[in-house]
Amino acid sequence: DSHVFNEPLIRENMGHHLKDINAILSEFLYKKQFFREICSGYLKNILVKILREVQTEEIGTSGINEILEYIHKNYSEDIKNNTLAEISGYHSYHLNRLMKKATGTTLHQYLINYRIESAKQYLRETDFPILKVSELCGYKNFSNFSHDFKTKTGVSPSGYRADFRNTI
Repeated sequence: DSHVFNEPLIRENMGHHLKDINAILSEFLYKKQFFREICSGYLKNILVKILREVQTEEIGTSGINEILEYIHKNYSEDIKNNTLAEISGYHSYHLNRLMKKATGTTLHQYLINYRIESAKQYLRETDFPILKVSELCGYKNFSNFSHDFKTKTGVSPSGYRADFRNTI
């Protein structure tokens, strides 16, 4: 993990470290007993926080890409956060934070959005019954599919298909 500090690291918006930096300056200025040890502790704290930020950014990209690829290939299956956590090697709570940071949405909402976009494609391009479309998109319960579809699109699945066919 120390490889991160082997090259210059330029960070923007370091204001959240300002309190620790001011504490270091104050300790160094007044040089009270054990000031070196206290300054060292503050500096280590800043460096560890920066290291965590950098690693989260790196992990966020690769880990999230693995998760997105898995979702895109397996959206028709029952996907659990625990499964995604196992794939990436990170706790499901941490994954949700990374996902939110990378995509602006939670894992659950991303999966729903992807499933609904896939359902829209099926409804436009096939004559599959709507129940079959819901199953192909990973829904075990048609009512949940219908609810999610209408919430995301503003129309029912059958209404969406009819609207699409009427515009052609």
